[in-house]
Amino acid sequence: YNQSERLARVIARALPLLTLTPSALTRTRNTPRQTELKRKERLTNMEGAFEADPQLIDGRTCVLIDDVVTTGSTLGEARKALIAAGASKVISVALAYA
Repeated sequence: YNQSERLARVIARALPLLTLTPSALTRTRNTPRQTELKRKERLTNMEGAFEADPQLIDGRTCVLIDDVVTTGSTLGEARKALIAAGASKVISVALAYA
């Protein structure tokens, strides 16, 4: 169950200029759930956990959608992967901030 992908589907339906491409960004390793970690652990838990497909990303503006932001480490690491794959711009959106 991926809450962020469900949010992205709703947003993409509401904003037809966006193209939903969940396969463009993948998690390359399993990580402990951020909710189970202390702040300091959350900051390093997601390091190198994502990879983006340059064929789907290169030169594009990407919108990253997350359900909840606490430390920002998940969005930050996902952003790094998108930039490394050639994204021209990354916009991060979250439903909630804790």
